[in-house]
Amino acid sequence: MVSLGQEAPDFKLRSSTGESVTLSQFRGEKNVVISWHVMSFTGG
Repeated sequence: MVSLGQEAPDFKLRSSTGESVTLSQFRGEKNVVISWHVMSFTGG
């Protein structure tokens, strides 16, 4: 578990466009918000 103010651990995910993205590639460059919405952008 990450505590308030603690640096988040690095991880890799696939973006909605299929690109591999790591959290560390944004460190010191941009603020990052991580949000999961399972199946939110699919039809049905």
